[in-house]
Order: sequence, then structure tokens, then C-alpha cells
Amino acid sequence: MPLIIIGSIFMILANFPMPGYANFVNGIFGAGFTTKLLYPIRVTFDIVAILAVISISYQLAKDREVDGLSAGTLSLAAFLMLTPVQTIDVVLQNGDKLSLGKVLPTANLSAGGLIVAILTAIIATEIFIFVVKKNWVVKMPESVPPAVAKSFTAITPGLIILVVFFLIRLGFESTSYQTVFAFITKFVGAPLALVGLSFGGMFATVSLYSFFWTLGIHGTRVVFGVMDSILLPAMDQNRSALEAGHQLPNIVTLQFYDNFVNSLGGCGATLGLIICIILIGKSRQVKSIGKLALAPAIFNISEPIIF
Repeated sequence: MPLIIIGSIFMILANFPMPGYANFVNGIFGAGFTTKLLYPIRVTFDIVAILAVISISYQLAKDREVDGLSAGTLSLAAFLMLTPVQTIDVVLQNGDKLSLGKVLPTANLSAGGLIVAILTAIIATEIFIFVVKKNWVVKMPESVPPAVAKSFTAITPGLIILVVFFLIRLGFESTSYQTVFAFITKFVGAPLALVGLSFGGMFATVSLYSFFWTLGIHGTRVVFGVMDSILLPAMDQNRSALEAGHQLPNIVTLQFYDNFVNSLGGCGATLGLIICIILIGKSRQVKSIGKLALAPAIFNISEPIIF
């Protein structure tokens, strides 16, 4: 999330909605400087799937008391195993041919590959945990430094993980989809986006996480654990359209929830409720709770009033 926020700052600086802004900035820092402001976006938005696979795997492994660094590294290798490598050749305006060599498409490394990244992190880490817990690892003498011993411990689970994901890639290459990314986009991402990015989907999402809150469950974390895989790609599509000067394709994005749903007192838009409790509430106890919850609600923290 910090990198997404940082990337958003540079996106604003590069596309500030003020007439003459681009000419003003380019006049001070040189022609094309607003385009160079997009460089930080390449290392934030365009690698969000890589960041997700490492962080999810690391945290899952740490929670299960195994080496998080080894698990994260192997999950990243598994994710890259599934990522197709493309060879790009271009023809310049003067007719010369230029080979860019083998490249990894950022469409799969950015928010578009988030669902694959999440699934890869979970599957690869579970394999790693299973193998380590079963003690199917290369053991080193006690005289070997712990850091070195850990690297040898990861050999067996790493081999199994890469073989499994190698077979998964070969399996998809034998189908008409060619890649797991194309398969996920058609059968998971597209249907979820069709529902989740509509008004009805937004209403259902808010209703669902509000219901979880009434049970004492952090509904936002539960629901948005799934919805982020839809909302982040939608945000990225808007970002790409903005860079290209096109109309933004999506209305419902993560920012839509932040600005028009959760910015009125946190989850449940509790600010209006709190004001009503303070002004016209009959119960002294409830009014006391409302007064205590007002300050947090101004900063979109709704737990005090909801619970």
C-alpha cells in the first residue's frame, strides 16, 4: 500500500488537472519532464503483483513459524515460472529493425496479475510449509552457520515447488489459453469485475462487509481481501487510460470507495449516525459513546461506534 500511495502522488504530479500545468513544469525542468514523472509509477503500480506474491508468502510462512524469506523467494520464482516471456522486435521509422530481446510483460506483473500472484503465493507457501513440517529437507551439521543451513533447508521444497509450477505452466500451454493469466482473466477476473465494478456489486459489497461488522468481524479486511483483486486492476486501467489521454473506463474503483463510501466516518459511513446520536439521541449512555466516537470517525475510524 505505501508504494501504491507513492505512485499515486507521482501520477498526480504528472497529470495535475490544471490548464497550462504541463507547459509550466516542462518550461522549468525541460521538455518532456512530465513524462519522466511516470518513472516512479513503473516501480510501484507496474510491479504490484510481485510485491503481493512476496509479502503474502512471507507473512503466511512467518505465521506458520517457518522461514518467511525462503518461502517468499520461492513463491516469487513460482510466479515468474508462470509468467510468459515475450520476444519483441520492432521496426523503426527509418526502416531499421531493432530486437528488444526477451521481456516480461508488465501487464502480468502489475495489478492485472494480482489474482495469479495471490493464488501462487498461497499454493507455493503451503507446499513449502508441508515439506518443512514433514522434515523432508537437507540437514546440515550443527557447525554450519544458521543462515547457510536455512538456504540448504529450502532446496527440497524449492525443487518440489518449481516442478509443480513447471507442470502447471506446461498444462496451460497445451490449452488454447496458453497462460494461466489468460485463463484467470476469462473465468475469474472478468466475471468478478462485471459484478464487482457495477452499482449493484458495490451495494452488495458494502452490505456484506457491514454485515460482517455486526458479527464483530473486521468486514473490510474479509471482503476487500477478494475485492482488491478487482478494484486494483480497475484503478490501473484508469491510470493507463489517463496516461494515454483517453476517457477513464471505470467509475467504481478503490478510490471510489475511499472517497464516497468510507470517507464519511469509516466503514458504514458512520459520521452522520454519530452526529444524529449526539444531537437528538435520548440515551445518555449512547450519547456518551457518540461523543467518544466522533473524533475517530472524522479520521475514518469507525470501530468505536460499530462495536
